Amino acid sequence: MSTQKSQKEMEYENFLKEFLEDFYHKIAYHSNIDDFENFENKIIKWIRLADEIMCIELMVNHQNKDLWFSSIIGFCYQYGIGKCEIDKSKALDSYLFAVNIKDEEVTNHLNETDHNYFKKLNSTIGKYLEFRPHNIK
Repeated sequence: MSTQKSQKEMEYENFLKEFLEDFYHKIAYHSNIDDFENFENKIIKWIRLADEIMCIELMVNHQNKDLWFSSIIGFCYQYGIGKCEIDKSKALDSYLFAVNIKDEEVTNHLNETDHNYFKKLNSTIGKYLEFRPHNIK
């Protein structure tokens, strides 16, 4: 049994990595972070432009979904994006998971530095989304 990824799987993986980095940059470098409602509306529109259903399915089915994408998946549950029904409890659980990520053994083809980088992005996004002034509690 081969552990090598197909060309299509590698393309999906690269798409998801770029999506996670872009999401992080939209949060980290937002010029008016005090305007949360407008900011979140822009993020929702941006996700929808990225072919939301395919993107969310790829994240949910990814082997590192919890470590890399739990914050974005939580955002999708919070706002009912893609195939995610609005579920504030699942959103909060996803954010808390991202915030509380512990070191895990790297079990995929990525080197440890890359793996830790994407975990850090996910955790940072989760902290922003969980601890902003009008969080989901």
